[in-house]
Parts: sequence; C-alpha cells; structure tokens
Amino acid sequence: MVPWLYHVNRRSFPIGYARAALLKALLRILEGRLGADAGDAWLASLRMVRADVEDETRPVPLSAIRSAMQSFVERCGDAALSEVSRRLLDHDNLGAWGQVLRGSVTPHDVLGRFEASESEFGRTTRWQTVSRSPGSWTGRVDFAHDPQNESDGLLDRARRLELAAVPGLFGYKTIAVTKRSEEAGARIYGVTWGEPSMTRSIALLAGVFGLVSIGTALFSRNALIVAAAVSLGTLLGGVIGWMRFRDAMRRIEASAHAMRVRALERSLHLRETNVRTHATNLEGSVVAGQYRIGRRMGSGASGVIYEALRITDGLPVAIKLLRAVAAQENVASDRLRREAEALGLAWHPNVVEVVDYGSLPDGTAYLVMELLHGESLSSRLERVGKLPLSDVHRFALQVCEALAALHAAGVVHRDIKPSNLI
Repeated sequence: MVPWLYHVNRRSFPIGYARAALLKALLRILEGRLGADAGDAWLASLRMVRADVEDETRPVPLSAIRSAMQSFVERCGDAALSEVSRRLLDHDNLGAWGQVLRGSVTPHDVLGRFEASESEFGRTTRWQTVSRSPGSWTGRVDFAHDPQNESDGLLDRARRLELAAVPGLFGYKTIAVTKRSEEAGARIYGVTWGEPSMTRSIALLAGVFGLVSIGTALFSRNALIVAAAVSLGTLLGGVIGWMRFRDAMRRIEASAHAMRVRALERSLHLRETNVRTHATNLEGSVVAGQYRIGRRMGSGASGVIYEALRITDGLPVAIKLLRAVAAQENVASDRLRREAEALGLAWHPNVVEVVDYGSLPDGTAYLVMELLHGESLSSRLERVGKLPLSDVHRFALQVCEALAALHAAGVVHRDIKPSNLI
C-alpha cells in the first residue's frame, strides 16, 4: 500500500512566477542598510541562501516574492522600496531584461513586451498596450493567479517598481508610475518619463536668443538692424537648440546600446554558468523556482528522481526530471504531461499524488510528487523472500483499487511490477 503520510492541498489557481531579480535588488538594499549578516538572516527567513538569488533570471513563485517584500518592509521600512528600481538596473541584475531588450529601441517596445520579464514558465500575467505617446505609455495586465496574493498591494508595488525601471534602460528618467484603475483580475498602469523634444529645445533657445537680440538691438534706432538682430538671434538659438537635442539623443542612444550589450553579456554568462551547473550534480540547487534538490533516489534511461524540499513551506517532495534531450521529443514530454494529469484525476490513497509539473527553461520537463517513505515490494521480496498469503491478498487488493482509480481516469499503467509498488 502507498502510505498516506500527509494531505497535499490541491491549488485552484496556478502558482505564478516572477524572476529573482527583485529579490536580488531587495537583498542589495537590505545589506547596504543593515549589513551582510542581516541579508543572510533575511534569506534564511525565506528558506533561501545566497546562491538562490545569484541568477536573476531564476523563476520564483509569486507567493515567495510577496513574502520577501513583507519581510523586507518589516526590516527596512516601506520607504526603502524606492531604491528597488535603480537596483534592478545593476550590472549583475541585467540578465532579467535580456529577453525584452532584444530588438527593442524604445521604452514602448519593452513595456509592450513586459510579460516576458516574468518567468515564461508558469506565467499567469498577460500585458497589453492601451495607449502610447512620446514619453508616456499605458498598459493593462490581466492575471490568473490567486487574487489573495494581490490583497495587500505588495505585488502591485513590485509591478510598479519594475515598470519604473524600464525608462532607465534607455537613459531616460522616470517621472511617474501610476495605477490608473483596478478591477477583479486586472490592473491598468501608466508610465511617464522625460524624453527630449526637438520642438521644445529649438523653441526655447530660439526664444531666449531672440529676446537677448531684441534687448541688444533696442540700443539701435534703426528698424532694419533690429529686425536683422532678432532674426539672426532666433535662428542661432534654433540651431543651438537642434544641436543640443541631437546631442541628448546621441547620449540616450549610446546609453541604450551599452545597456543592451551589458544585458547580453550577463545573459551569456548566466547561460554558461547554468550549463556547467546542470552538467554536474544537482543536489543543493533549486529547480522550477521553488524546489531545492536533495539526494538522488534513482534514474532511468530518460530521467532521474530526486528528493526535494519545497522552499515556500518546507514540504518534502519527490521530483522527477526528464532529461533535456528526451524532453525535446514530443512523445516523451507529452507522456510526462499525461502522467501528471492522470495522477491528478485519479486521486486515491493508494496512488501517489502530484504536487506540480511543468518545464524548465532548458526544456527539461519535471513532475513533482508527494515523497513516500518505505520500501518497494521488490525490496521486501529480496529481504524476506516468499510472502504470507494474507500479505499477498492485502497488497493485491490495494493494487487493484489503485488501478481501478487509474482506469476510471482513462489511464492504463503499463508497468506494474514490484519495484513500482511501495
């Protein structure tokens, strides 16, 4: 019989993920104010270590983001959150922007693709542009995750802090980020930033030089001289204004280009680091944003199973990873998906329960199940030999009940053997 050790609550909403860049920014601010020991204590309160936030592109559950902000505000105060937008643009935090910066030339481009700054795996938000104009953008976000996560406004604050960082990617200064409206499952935000205006620059300096010319020309009683001085002053002011505008635009373009290069370099560095990590033992690393890998339990031709701990609540689980090469094959990944869905439909005390499933950024499919403690039937047979008839009858009856539950869900197991029975 599969021992029923605990009950795992089924979620009615998808979890939703964001990238770890926000956590890295919060850690930097907290350490700058309270010191490295305070940073370690803050991470420990979240069941995390420094390595968990080194990769800013790593997906983190929205519930963990919310808990991190709550804990941060308790330690540093709400005003300290104002530093987050700047910290999101730190050199070693730019990997999170790599995807949205690719092919973008203005803040409008990034804001229109803002959902790509969140984790594409398990994403629960959908952004769309409502309106755009020079120095201004309005967008709507619809979300499918648990509305309870939005109840205290911390995820809303995090969203606005990330929006405020976008103009800085292009060398602009953010003027304001406002929440225009709120409704069930949706928010509308407005972002404004300072953007050089050629018309304004030319008009301003032309007016200033024109006024100076008028003042100078007033010493002359010759109307022709006055008119010529005003015209020349206005023209000179206009030319200087245009040159100042072009210089400002060149600086902005250079800043945006440098930011894209740094983001690309950071993305490449993270990719190389992740390749080296996955090529070695996974023990101690975090996958899918919330499962810390423990000891290896077993492996097969296409995958491997590890013990793991869910960071958000410390729940012990077993995680099955389908190797990336196999996961690229539609048949293999589809089979794992069907396995997860079938186990979810076939709830029964004698059937292992599925906690979560999905895909990692490198294509590896994963299946998270309750962690069982005990021995397999094959181990029991090796240890004691022939089983008493009463045990055989009891085990067989429970296996049949489990199979009946699977069949009711439309699934044929296809691999019933002692090593697969606990």
